[in-house]
Amino acid sequence: LVLDAAARRPPAPGGEDDAASFFAEIVASVSDARFDGDGRFVVTRDFLCCRTWDVRRAREPVHAAGVHDHLRPKLADLYEADRIFDKFEVCACRGDGAVATGGSPCGTQMLRRV
Repeated sequence: LVLDAAARRPPAPGGEDDAASFFAEIVASVSDARFDGDGRFVVTRDFLCCRTWDVRRAREPVHAAGVHDHLRPKLADLYEADRIFDKFEVCACRGDGAVATGGSPCGTQMLRRV
């Protein structure tokens, strides 16, 4: 992925407990990013969430879907087992706003952009 302009870093999720805030930078690191078919949207994937960004208005995502919200209370255990560093790819499907991404333990997940 090559960017011609300065990259934007998404804000870290707010309102987290102490354990989650300790790991906020790790879980907010983008592991994959893809443009949709027409180039208007970028879909990003971090450890806990999949976000869709409109490249014309990149201040905040137009849609965010939690993928591993159930793992939020277990971040310390995942860190100890080096699982918090797992990387997941994302794929933006053309035309229908669907997004496919990996997830554990349930494999591939299909998400819809609202």
